[in-house]
Amino acid sequence: MKPTEEQYNDAASDYFVIILLSLVAIPSTYFFVRNRLQKPEEPHETDCQCSLCKDRAASASKKAAAPSSSAFSTSTIIKSAVLVLLWALLLAQVFYVVTKPESPEAAPVFDPYTILGLEMGAPEDQIKQAYRSLSKQYHPDRFPDPNDEEVQNRYIALVKAYQTLTDEVTRNNWEKYGNPDGPRAASVGIALPSWLVKKDNNAAVLGIYMIALIVLLPTGVGMWWKSFKSVDSSLVKVKQSTMRLFYQTVEEGAKLKILTEILGASEEYAAIPAREGDEQLERVSKLLPDKHAMKKTRRFNMPYAIKAHLLIYSQLCRLQSEIKANHQDDLNEVLKQARNLIGGMITISSMKNFPLPVVESLQLLQSLTQSCWKEQSLLQLPYMTDNIAFDANKKLHANDIQSFCLLPQPKRKEFLQANKLSEQQINDIEAVIAHMPTVMGLSYECVVHGEEADKIMTGAIITLNFTITRGGTDVDFKWNKDVTKKPKITEEKTQEVVDSVKEAEDLLAAQKARLKKIKEQQKDNELKKRYVHAPLFPEKREECWWVVVQDNKTNFGKLVGITKVGNVDSVYEGTLQFKAPEEEGTLGYTLWLVCDGYHGFDKKKDFKLRIQKDEEAERLRREEEQRKKRKQQKKQEEVSDSDSEEDDE
Repeated sequence: MKPTEEQYNDAASDYFVIILLSLVAIPSTYFFVRNRLQKPEEPHETDCQCSLCKDRAASASKKAAAPSSSAFSTSTIIKSAVLVLLWALLLAQVFYVVTKPESPEAAPVFDPYTILGLEMGAPEDQIKQAYRSLSKQYHPDRFPDPNDEEVQNRYIALVKAYQTLTDEVTRNNWEKYGNPDGPRAASVGIALPSWLVKKDNNAAVLGIYMIALIVLLPTGVGMWWKSFKSVDSSLVKVKQSTMRLFYQTVEEGAKLKILTEILGASEEYAAIPAREGDEQLERVSKLLPDKHAMKKTRRFNMPYAIKAHLLIYSQLCRLQSEIKANHQDDLNEVLKQARNLIGGMITISSMKNFPLPVVESLQLLQSLTQSCWKEQSLLQLPYMTDNIAFDANKKLHANDIQSFCLLPQPKRKEFLQANKLSEQQINDIEAVIAHMPTVMGLSYECVVHGEEADKIMTGAIITLNFTITRGGTDVDFKWNKDVTKKPKITEEKTQEVVDSVKEAEDLLAAQKARLKKIKEQQKDNELKKRYVHAPLFPEKREECWWVVVQDNKTNFGKLVGITKVGNVDSVYEGTLQFKAPEEEGTLGYTLWLVCDGYHGFDKKKDFKLRIQKDEEAERLRREEEQRKKRKQQKKQEEVSDSDSEEDDE
């Protein structure tokens, strides 16, 4: 039914406008002020005093002290003007509602006790006495003008109050429903002004609706879609066109060099402006060592892709000094977006179950963060050069950063002094080593719930429980059973098996008790953030770990599980679930623990699981096949009988 003018409630519409304006103005103001008051990024918290970190900290402080140019940008001015307008409209509406006179049509509340000047629940004799007294006082005949409307209304109210309180039914109705005549019918109105349905305003109202629905709404949705046209990847946003590129180009055997070229072709880098002298970046490719030389034939020939690819290689090979200052700004922009884009690569590789591109993508992020290749991991330490790294490999047999960090401190100091490093420089190196995750423990167990104690059936859901400890050791609990249940030990089992199971249970209990103690100690303390020591990366990066599981059934394997752990302060417990294959046999798996900020501290563990055929499921499958076969034979016999009858006719 079409609403009438009487159903539109003008008074309620005033409050509706206030609520609507508040829902827009208050959140908009909150986010606007929060963004304006957001603190600038703090410098690294590694306590490193090396020259690169000092220069970077000084640059960050200088940038933080400089007035922000965004405070007076066109976008900020427009947003401020819109907020001022919203609050002006809201305050004006509130002022209008507060100062608006009450409607004369509003009926006063009928209270018979108040009219007679009595208290609630007064006895009947007091009611009669009060009525007699007031009726004499306010009888119309006692006034000069008996026909005066106010005089008559007052006397009528007096009579009605007396009749209400002296009649048991009307008195009960009033006390129960607030009305002598009983419950009132519910009145429902629309919180919109009545002028919307007046004939004189039809054209204007229709015009407003048309503009709102055909112009404003599609425009707002389009702007929102444009700003959020992305795919969420580990809480980062990447353009859909870039994700499409990754899906089409990231293959099962894609390695780091291929991924760098794909990364450079990301559409986000098309926004980096073309500059005078971009063609001179080509000399970066001529300065690369033979081992890391770029391919002569490029896969992507877009100008921005070539430029981004060359800038990426200048970071990987520490050739920042060979590019101009304005190109250094472009390189910083490339690196700031690289983490998000590599997150998109990992998402696509995970969707396609490609383990190699996932691990290679994380190693690419390591290389970009530390500005070195995997085999140059010693360059992650301050003041280290290729010559010192070569000398460490030759004299100390330390060919990577982990083996160098695990050397006794006096031996490291003696070696660094021999390479003419000062006492302060050696102290800076030791501070960075103390900050790095030099020793990471990775323990795991495989659990199958609901299965027999010593079997993993085909198609079962395997739960891999893992524990990462910073500074811990590796203890593997590779049990193919549900550890919440005691294993069934029969008399036929040998004492050796029984003892091994009990020993494993004791180890597991001790490990869990230790982890529980560590958790209790950390319960009241906030997790300390750890930042990667990366002075050649343009922004500070929090240390982050990933756990990846793959099966090794094929050459490149198949990704069966991946999770982002984040920062590991002391201990982290997590789980990954994956499905056992449908074929029986012994299958090899690889468990990776990868840090996306450092080279040389990753963990890789191989383990095997024996998968057995589920005899019950196999029996049901065979029965189902036989049932289908019998049904098909019966259908064929019916068709054959029907054909025979037709031939006889």
